[in-house]
Parts: sequence; C-alpha cells; structure tokens
Amino acid sequence: LLQPLHQNDNNSNNNQNDHHKNSNTPPAKKRVLILEATTKPLKKVLQSGGGRCNVLHRTMSTPSHLSLHYYPRGGKEMIGPFTTGFSQKDAWKWFQGEGLDLKIESDGRVFPKSDDAQSVVDVLSAAAERAGVELFTGVKVLSVVKNSSWMMMEQNAKFDIALEMKQVLKDNGKGGGSNGNSTKRIKSTISCNSVVLATGSSPSGYAIAKSLGVDVASPYPSLFSFRFATNDDNDDSHTNTHSLEGLHGISIPDVHLTLMTKNDNDNVTQQQQKTKQNQKNNSKNKTQRGDLLITHRGLSGPAVLRLSSFAAQELHQCKYRGTILINFIPDLTQKEVYDALCYYASLQDVRRKNVGTASPRRRRRRQQLSHGYDSLPLSESLMDVLPDLPKRLWFSLITTSQIDPNTKWSQLSKKQRISLSQVLTSLPIHFHGKDTNKEEFVTAGGVMLSNVDLKRMESKQVPGLFFVGEVLNVDGVTGGFNFQHCWTSGYVAGVAAADSALLMEKKEEI
Repeated sequence: LLQPLHQNDNNSNNNQNDHHKNSNTPPAKKRVLILEATTKPLKKVLQSGGGRCNVLHRTMSTPSHLSLHYYPRGGKEMIGPFTTGFSQKDAWKWFQGEGLDLKIESDGRVFPKSDDAQSVVDVLSAAAERAGVELFTGVKVLSVVKNSSWMMMEQNAKFDIALEMKQVLKDNGKGGGSNGNSTKRIKSTISCNSVVLATGSSPSGYAIAKSLGVDVASPYPSLFSFRFATNDDNDDSHTNTHSLEGLHGISIPDVHLTLMTKNDNDNVTQQQQKTKQNQKNNSKNKTQRGDLLITHRGLSGPAVLRLSSFAAQELHQCKYRGTILINFIPDLTQKEVYDALCYYASLQDVRRKNVGTASPRRRRRRQQLSHGYDSLPLSESLMDVLPDLPKRLWFSLITTSQIDPNTKWSQLSKKQRISLSQVLTSLPIHFHGKDTNKEEFVTAGGVMLSNVDLKRMESKQVPGLFFVGEVLNVDGVTGGFNFQHCWTSGYVAGVAAADSALLMEKKEEI
C-alpha cells in the first residue's frame, strides 16, 4: 500500500503504535505500508533451500535464455523485465551491496555464504526499515475496492482497503490472558493511491484481484514429486507393481525422463522403441534430463521437479496419473546399449561372472591411452559411457528384465540382452498422485499476464493496482528462479507504484 490518506477507526493511532515495527522512523507524508497476514513475514524465504535460502541462480548468458528455459509459464513475457527492469546481475549487486555475501554452488544455485536463510531475511528487513517502510503483522485484508469518488479518473484510482487486525488490551484488573492482557479484533478502513498485491499463492490474493475485475487463471500445483501407483489405486490400465520397490534413498546422477500421461499410456510400447534422435525432438514439457532420487513413495530429484513444472497443467488435467519412462543411459540409444552389453559379455574377465554381481562399469583401458579413444571399436568405446549404477538398482533392473541373477554373462541369450537394453533405456514406472516439495512449493496460474503492463507490473484493467511474484501467472523451476521473478517483479512494481502515487498527489494539488 502506498500513500495512505486516512484511517477511519478511532483507535487507529494506538493501533499503529501496537503494530509498528519501525517506531524510530520519523513520520512521513508519503508512506509505504506492508499489511502482513501472518505474525512473521518472509517465512517462505526461511524455508527455501532447506533453510539456506536459494536466493538466486548463476547469471545466464542472456535474459531470453533465462526466461525460455527455466520458466514454464510466463517466461517469454518476462524477457523484458529480466532485461531492463531488474536483471540477475542487478539482483546480485543489490544483495551484495546490502552486505550479503553470496556463493555459487556447482549446479548454479546461489546461497548466502552463511548458509542461513535468516541472513537474507535480515538484509531485506533492514533495507525496508531504512527506507521508512511500515510493517504491520497479523492484519487480515477483507477487501480492496476502488474509491467511488475517484472512479472518473482516467489514469489512476484511489482504493479503500477494509482490514481486520488484533489489538492488545492492557490488563485493567479484570483478568485476561496468561500475561494479564487480552486481545480483540478490530476492523478499520484505510485509503491509498497504489496497491501492490504480493500475496503469493494465497487464495485471498486471487479473490481480491477478481473482485476488482482482474482476470485470473485458475491456480494449480507446480514443482512436485510423483507417487508410485499402488494396488489400491484401482487402475486397470496397467499392473501396479514397479521395479524400484525397496530402493528408496538411491540417487542416480544423470537420467533422461519421458512423461506419458494417462491418455498416452496406450503408446508406451511404441515409445520404448524411440531412437536417440527422436528422443531429442520431444517437447520439453514431456522430457527432462538430470538427477533422479528414489523415495519411499515415488520419484523425486531435480529432473522430476522440472518435469512436473513444465507439464504441470497437463498433469493437473489428468489427475496426476500416468507413466514415466526412465533412460539410465541417456547418451546412448537402445541399440548402442545392446552392442555395449554384448561386448561386455565377451570380455575374458567377465564371461564367467554372474550377471547379478558383475554390473557393467566404465572401463578406461590401456588401449585408449596408447592408440587413442577414437581407434577403438564402437562397441568397446561405448563402455566408457555406461553408468556406474548402484548395485541394488542393477539387481532390480536385471530381475525386471526376467534374467536370473546367477546367469553367467556368457550365457545371456539375445532375447535377454535385448530385454536388458530396453529396461536400461526405457524403464516404465507408473505413477498416481503427487507429493509436494515443502521447501520449493510453487503454484502455477494466477493473474493473467495479457492484462498486465509488464513494464510496470500494473493492471491494464485497474490502474494503480500492481502485482508481485507468485500471484502472477509466472512460475519457474527449482534453483532460485522463482525468487528471481520475485525480486524482478517486486522492483519494477515498487518503482511504478510509487510513481503512480506521486502522480496522483500532483493531480490533487492541481
């Protein structure tokens, strides 16, 4: 809220003193108020990154690369704000300038060197306090309406905000709470020239926007893990057993995932036969590559979270039911894996070993050093890209391939080698349901960008109304991208909202 003009409750002055978090700030005519519903702001910042706060991501080569590759919704529209509004470099410089030392981890995520999210909260809070921002907590905004006396203004509109807040009553000898005081909820109304909605995925924010005539896309979850389908799911489209049961805690560093929603499941067999080239041509909302984590209940990890984000709308529509095909050797086609297995089985030191205990490993052979890697036969050179799969996972995969673990490598039939190569490159795992990643919970949907002036983050339908962060129909993948959108939209909206309020003041003077 910017430039409140009046407050019509008789207890307003006392109430301000009770809730004012910056009591030492000199009174100012031009005021900025934050109305926070909870008792403690910035909780999501504290939860991010396991309590470390993944505040940013390493700067991308261009804003368009950032927007188009890491934002499933709103990326194209945010190219401009990421370029000229408040870029990744701007955010880095701002935090550093505020005294927050940052570090970049190997995967590009940026954290405070303290590894403590509280240091990020402290920086944001201190900057707001120095700027004279007034923070009120425990305030419930009941409604935001355009002031009827200003409905004819062409460029701006004043707003009336109805709110409810808690007032602490001193003990008057009649008893009360454990500390001798009691509380009551009081209602009040304030007026302002600019309103900034920074309500995240709270339904109240969407409701306020709709009440003002703003178009809002229905929200739905993004960034979540997949639950294994079970026999209790009553799904006749497939058997509900899976090949990864009992393997929770295993992490595989580089896999390729292909999503098949329930409508696609009839084509799973054909999908398993896709070549490496066809795999590359899949749309990114259907495929992802990266680390995979097997949990007690299903599949998670960076690749799964990105997949859930890009396919969030489709998954929501099919009620989170379908199949994920896992390629454990994403650099090879199924035929190339078959050739590599045949070569591995022919090695003298492998032939008589059991398949269950002698899994393929990367083999840096002396010939590669003396004759050069390119001079090796293709089947032998492929050995260098076979993954070092965990033993428990390997044992499960050969069982899924209907191979007796005690079978010697030299005794594998052609049919068994084909089966194993198929399992290694397209293992189908059926899922039904999702689990929310509590640290990175993000909601897709929100205020439609077509009705927002993205140079100002201002509503085209309601001048003077601005939007920040997750309330907009913009969401990013895990890794600091959602916070970047918050910093960018927050800066752009804040500057524009202040300008709007000051313009209104000048019109009043005229």
